[in-house]
Amino acid sequence: MLKIYKNARIKLMDIDKEINRLKNINPKNPPSIEKMALLMVSMLDQSTVNNISQIFWDKKFRELIYFDKIEKLE
Repeated sequence: MLKIYKNARIKLMDIDKEINRLKNINPKNPPSIEKMALLMVSMLDQSTVNNISQIFWDKKFRELIYFDKIEKLE
């Protein structure tokens, strides 16, 4: 089970660096489930942000949602 700490601070991690570090760990002493879950969530988060950005700036998408006609206050 993942532990949720009160007042925990989120620390950004360098995903590629962390993956390479985990690859070099002794298989007899694997990383914790919490560490693997945090890495997976970080990768999903980064992927989501990149994909949303690509979709939002796509010209066809903006035309479909009539982005140019939306008032600035919305």
